[in-house]
Amino acid sequence: MKFSIVIIAAALIAGVAADYAKVHDDVVNIKISVQKLAKMLKTAEGAKLGESLGVHFAAQDLNKAIGDANEEAKATPSVTEPQAKTILSILTSAYPYVVNATDQLVVIEPNFKKIGVVDIAKKDISDIAESTKTFTVSLVEKAPASLKESAKALADKYNKTLASAVAHYSD
Repeated sequence: MKFSIVIIAAALIAGVAADYAKVHDDVVNIKISVQKLAKMLKTAEGAKLGESLGVHFAAQDLNKAIGDANEEAKATPSVTEPQAKTILSILTSAYPYVVNATDQLVVIEPNFKKIGVVDIAKKDISDIAESTKTFTVSLVEKAPASLKESAKALADKYNKTLASAVAHYSD
């Protein structure tokens, strides 16, 4: 009887660790995707169709990474404090790239209008903002009590930055 309880407990612990590993990998992928998008936007003028499509595809990749992370986070029953700190650290280090990307999207918006792709950019930034909002809700829900305030503060930063870019494209 004790042996079966130990096996069940070990299986549950392994399951939580596996779920966390998926979330961790997805969050790393978010960081890589946002870095890629920020890098593309840093050199983009938004005046060439091919360049603009590259930005669009990078934005779609980022949105998919956020969606994947959200699905894994929702499926993860809980995370430990060290695990949550790692996730928050990765997302904190990705935040400056979000700022750079959204700032550059604002700068090149007139060029997107000139070549007729502003609606695509608007949809991309809106989709990313919505996915981020959904993911940050999951992130805060899964954070241990000791880190909920930090998770909420980071979520608010992300959501405010993205909402600002969405508002700019909505004008």
